[in-house]
Amino acid sequence: MQRRIILLGLALSLAGGAASGQSFGRWEKLGQREVALRQDYDVIHVGRSEGFFRQIKLNVKHNAVTVERLTVVYANGVHDDIPMGYLIRPATDSRVIDLRGKDRQIRRVEMILKSVRNGKGKAVVELWGRR
Repeated sequence: MQRRIILLGLALSLAGGAASGQSFGRWEKLGQREVALRQDYDVIHVGRSEGFFRQIKLNVKHNAVTVERLTVVYANGVHDDIPMGYLIRPATDSRVIDLRGKDRQIRRVEMILKSVRNGKGKAVVELWGRR
């Protein structure tokens, strides 16, 4: 019984921390880009004031997009090339991508996109980060 009370207290304190506005673990939108489906390269610029992140993911809206590769460029000029190579359907997220090293300040994310066969219109690609 005492163990249940301790676990309940721990769960309530964690919920209280999330409700108090702590951003650790929450996904934050870092930017978005409307991309033409026949385009093969695009960039999402991240503001300098956004801070440091340990993980990123993409969310796609309106049309599917095949992302071949991402290049994450950090504020210090170092970059990570991240192979992706898969289709992201509308209203879904990419896999979660762990950034190498400690928390990293992102300057921009460059995307290599593969043409979508019979693709018409545009898609919106959102970049999300987690601290």
